[in-house]
Amino acid sequence: MKLAGTRRRLRWLLLAAAVLVLAAAGLEGYRTYRLAADLRDAAADLQAMAQGDPAALELQAAARLVHRARLDAEALQTRTRLLAPLTRWLGWVPRYGPTLAAAAPLADYVASLTAAGDEVLGALDPLLAPAMPAGSAGNTPLAARLVEALVSAGPRLDAAETYLQAADTARRRFDRGDLPASLQDNLADADRLLPLAQQGLAVLRLLPALLGTEAPRTYLLVAQNQDELRATGGFISGIGTVVLDRGRIVGLSIGDSYSVDDLSRTYPLPPEPLQRYMQAGQWLVRDANWSPDFPTAAAQIRELYTFSTGAETNGLIAFDLSAVSRLLAAIGPVQVASVSEPIGAHNVENYIHQAWAPAPGQGITQEWWEHRKDFMGELAMAVVATIQGSSDRGRLGMPFPPARRLIPSPVPRLATMAFCSVPSN
Repeated sequence: MKLAGTRRRLRWLLLAAAVLVLAAAGLEGYRTYRLAADLRDAAADLQAMAQGDPAALELQAAARLVHRARLDAEALQTRTRLLAPLTRWLGWVPRYGPTLAAAAPLADYVASLTAAGDEVLGALDPLLAPAMPAGSAGNTPLAARLVEALVSAGPRLDAAETYLQAADTARRRFDRGDLPASLQDNLADADRLLPLAQQGLAVLRLLPALLGTEAPRTYLLVAQNQDELRATGGFISGIGTVVLDRGRIVGLSIGDSYSVDDLSRTYPLPPEPLQRYMQAGQWLVRDANWSPDFPTAAAQIRELYTFSTGAETNGLIAFDLSAVSRLLAAIGPVQVASVSEPIGAHNVENYIHQAWAPAPGQGITQEWWEHRKDFMGELAMAVVATIQGSSDRGRLGMPFPPARRLIPSPVPRLATMAFCSVPSN
């Protein structure tokens, strides 16, 4: 009887322990659910911001949301690790099993990505504040502020790089194909964004040197005419240089690509197809973008430019009319000295065509030939004056539409679906 009573008490103790364990697991599960729901709300707020006008995006508010998402994601990561000894064995559960089994690495992935984003935004915090009124004391052009911010941002950018590496490691610990289709879609977005984030961070690390922090940098400017296609985008119609010193443009010139030719020199022979089809007897700068591989073409353009002028450059920036139009869409219309109407994205193409063409009744003359591309320098100076005089990151921060598509990160949605099984639009 005594043995039977002992066994009965033991069974009750085991049952009570099981109930307590289940209650604790249920409580942790509910808390995990609430954290994931908070993360979902932060994601929804960020997506709402991203879907609006990029110029009106409140970056400080977005940074606060990302920081909040990071705190929620890290708390979610901690709780998921507590449940990992249980969830890792639940792959057999119908419908939710694979997601539960992958919960821990998914949480690590989400937490690492949001932490990386928070570190980058923290590093760029000086740029997120609203711009001071033009002409006010202490007003600094955006590029110069960017250099100052990045020079002091090294530790936070190092931390962001570490978090992105951790995200990459966590991602390798689960198979996307084992998860529900809706979660696979979100993971596909994250898989696309992770390498872009790594590349973007690498660019941020390089920017101080590229913008002339260590020494002034001289870049070759190559204006390509997209109406006359060549391998890298168009015939080299204009060429010049820009000099950057700690983010400030301290020198700029651009004009006719023919003007750099020094025909007293013996230029190399061009590629055989140029000789055959273009009747080219020497390889001049304006024909140097022959290779479809841009780094190869850029090196050749720089080499022939130095051969022609004796001037060395640190790199090359090529652009076409589409790029000019998008830049003007970002900074707004500029005032060009030779015309009364401001030039913006809506009329820059007409302006260039009219500025290049001979005046009515003038015909093609030597004077027209020598000045037909003067508009390049005039427009460039007007653009630079606007950029140099602005500290408004709202106008200059997102000139290209694809940048907006990178803002709504799928990471918080991943956490929502992985730990709450709540669909997200």
